[in-house]
Amino acid sequence: FSFEPEKVTAFEVGLKNRFLDNRLQLNLAAFYNEYKDLQEQRQVPTGSTTVSIIFNAAEAEAYGLEAEAEWLVTEEFTLGGTLSLLQAEY
Repeated sequence: FSFEPEKVTAFEVGLKNRFLDNRLQLNLAAFYNEYKDLQEQRQVPTGSTTVSIIFNAAEAEAYGLEAEAEWLVTEEFTLGGTLSLLQAEY
């Protein structure tokens, strides 16, 4: 089997910020990826074994947001959290 190279056009924009005398850090990012000739790998049963096949699938796109926060409440106590949102179509 033969397949074409996978191509992706990717955009990302983001911010990295510190506030409150560097005690609060906030990172934000938004991204968009557009795939053409997306490569997929499948396991195909053949007799008593399986064969791994790579092929080009349909186009795909994915976009989303990511956020990360870290707060130094005291010298001994830090709070942190992350959030990721993803929307993908195949």
